[in-house]
Amino acid sequence: QAGAWGTYHLTAQGETSWFGFAQAIGEALREQGKPCANLLPIPSSDYPTPAVRPLNSRLDCSRLQREWGVSQPDWQTALRECLAEQA
Repeated sequence: QAGAWGTYHLTAQGETSWFGFAQAIGEALREQGKPCANLLPIPSSDYPTPAVRPLNSRLDCSRLQREWGVSQPDWQTALRECLAEQA
């Protein structure tokens, strides 16, 4: 397509935090009868890293959908599929 060049983001749909992602993994593991530690959220400021991280690092995949018709499943579905493959 003419003009369809540049940077595209490709990731599952939806939004979550690192804590929400870890919680979803823990829930899926427990559903499989596997152990998982209890998780406690912490602010990013309590977990220093050498790299400066943006407060909002969500990726917008709407351009890929609009220009190429590529859509992704929601991240929860993709996570369950990934974990099922690992089981």
